[in-house]
Amino acid sequence: MSPFKNFSWLVEGKICGCDFPWSEIHLNFLRKEKIGVIVTLNEKERLPDTASNDFECHLIPIIGMEPPSLEEICKFISICDAAQEKKKAVCVHCRLGRGRTGVMLACYLVKKHLMYPLAAVHFIREIRPYSVETSEQEQAVCKYSDHLVNNDNSRATERISEYRFAESPPWNFSWIVKNELCGGAWPQYQMNVEFLRNQGIKVVVTACERCPLPTLSTEDIQINVIPIKPDKAPSLSNCRKFINICNQARSEQKSMYVYSRLGLGQTGTLLACYLVKYHQQPPAKAIAMVREMRPGSVKNVEQEMAVHTFWNFLNCV
Repeated sequence: MSPFKNFSWLVEGKICGCDFPWSEIHLNFLRKEKIGVIVTLNEKERLPDTASNDFECHLIPIIGMEPPSLEEICKFISICDAAQEKKKAVCVHCRLGRGRTGVMLACYLVKKHLMYPLAAVHFIREIRPYSVETSEQEQAVCKYSDHLVNNDNSRATERISEYRFAESPPWNFSWIVKNELCGGAWPQYQMNVEFLRNQGIKVVVTACERCPLPTLSTEDIQINVIPIKPDKAPSLSNCRKFINICNQARSEQKSMYVYSRLGLGQTGTLLACYLVKYHQQPPAKAIAMVREMRPGSVKNVEQEMAVHTFWNFLNCV
């Protein structure tokens, strides 16, 4: 049994993440897992003195809850590259193995597995819950991806660049009502916009604060912003504004795309409100339908209550 509260392999035998290895018991576990390199992201605490006897130890000190800089991410990836050449497995950790550790693991997926940044973040959160704890940490992964595209000459970068202006769906894209309403994550690249355009999307609703569409070639798409804080519920005013946009789009027979950063909480709540309004679904069933089509949607009780509040409003007017 692992002495860690948060140990897991990202790629078996190559890279893993964990919380802080405080004691010799933790180090013995890492020895049994055949770890060769330990990367410490904590800015204060240090590994036990015996760690350097059996492990290649690296320190990249990052303040808790802060995002790593581009230089710090590049340093981490360089350590991983060197370890791979030596056929050594890497263990990366901070204090709890969530924020700083999650960012580095997501950046590893962006570099080594050619994943788009938000897809990488979502994947890390699936296998390591609560990872990448802040929007600034999410943005660090996005900035690293942009750095690869713009500055790196590696084969991975060439493959990312090759498809950058092709057509590709935003992460977590799906139709709720075919040719009428769909949802997903932030369309952060022009190729995501091209996909939406080719799907016939004419109206986009942004349900987050700082995730704008790429500015290139969006003249034919109507963009509406309803800023909702991450993991917060839309207010009744937000929901009414959303429905006003929907009324206009439906009258003009225009398909709509609703997105937030990952296409889960804020997006799912608005999609459920749509089903309440136009498909006469009671709140609980509307939420269940959205969750069935888009697992992970409507993430908390506050967002569930927003759908109920909107339903109550409709039945009082």
